[in-house]
Amino acid sequence: MTPQGTSYAPARPSLRDLRRDRTRDEIAQAALELIEARGYGETHVDEIAARALISPRTFYRYFPAKEEAFLHGLPAFEAALGALEGGESEGSLLDDLSSAGDAFCTEIEEHRSAVLARLPHALDEPALLGQLAYRLYAAEVRLARKLRPRLAASVSRAWEAEVLAAAVTASLMAALRRWQKSPRRMRLKQLVKQAMAALGPAVANMDKH
Repeated sequence: MTPQGTSYAPARPSLRDLRRDRTRDEIAQAALELIEARGYGETHVDEIAARALISPRTFYRYFPAKEEAFLHGLPAFEAALGALEGGESEGSLLDDLSSAGDAFCTEIEEHRSAVLARLPHALDEPALLGQLAYRLYAAEVRLARKLRPRLAASVSRAWEAEVLAAAVTASLMAALRRWQKSPRRMRLKQLVKQAMAALGPAVANMDKH
């Protein structure tokens, strides 16, 4: 039990963890450089491993396939989902979804260079797009679970939560796609705000508050 008035700093990552993170980032960077230079179809795992100065066996300890290595660094909606964690909210459901949208924007900005480098390829290459779609589906499933307790009892909570989760993730991705075409001219946060506002009437009908 922590003595009253005493606080502890979070545990610092070990040297081993830092090395693993660095190696993972180096593999992802090698995958990006090769795919940009040669194209996705002409890039192979052994070439990525050689560029990262590791063996193919080591590559597979970090990533199951080259798609995962390339997409490493693209946010997986963790910040948006985290914003919806916790107990009962006193705000409206739309307010909470807007906060999740803000967290999504912050996460994107923290990975800005990775997103801008990888997203165009991910949207154009079928194999990468399929992997990205899988990530979106996984985020939808988790988001639906978080939304279910927030919906009005008059609606079919499981079904409506799935529909709303799909709409939210699709709206965030639509804003992201629009932003990445002209990141200097457009503000992602404003695009996400517009996307969330478009969902407003439907969300208000579902909210149990």
